[in-house]
Amino acid sequence: INEKHDGDIANKEANKEANKEANKEANKEVSKDINKLNKKIEEQEKMIKDYTETLKRLQADFENFIKRANKEKEEIIDVTKHKLILKFLNVFDDFERAISHTANPENRDLLSGLQIIYKNFSKLLEEEGVKPIESKAKKFDPHIHEVIKNQDNNQEEGVILEEIQKGYFLNDHILRHPKVIISNGGNKADEKKNAN
Repeated sequence: INEKHDGDIANKEANKEANKEANKEANKEVSKDINKLNKKIEEQEKMIKDYTETLKRLQADFENFIKRANKEKEEIIDVTKHKLILKFLNVFDDFERAISHTANPENRDLLSGLQIIYKNFSKLLEEEGVKPIESKAKKFDPHIHEVIKNQDNNQEEGVILEEIQKGYFLNDHILRHPKVIISNGGNKADEKKNAN
């Protein structure tokens, strides 16, 4: 019985050793598998980070594109509006001339009709941001006014004597420069006589 018992103990010891070796091998395999999984997780996390960064860049690029497209659209609208209003200003000038030339009492109804159209036209231009540039009796400003002629007179030099064509602002930008006649600052003929 002792031999059997010693054999059982030896088997148990052998089984323990075999189990230890098997466990060591299994632990090595599990460790390798864990390392592989950790590497895969790191790779996946890196890919997620890269995709997230790419997505953020694409989103920012798209938002910038939308802003740029809207700005370009607004600029096109402004340029188109500018060109259209410039064309209307010539018609507006014609209305002003027509009103000033219909002082005849026989044309009272015509004058009244023209004044109504002129008033509506003025209101429309004002609503679109068009404002006249006041020039008469003002000091000449080369950034605003366009000189058509210099004229000798007794006014101070550079004073606007007459406005040949009205100028207009469109939203604080010059739409059309006023064409003006300015003073030379004294009668040149008198100066020549006094010099002799």
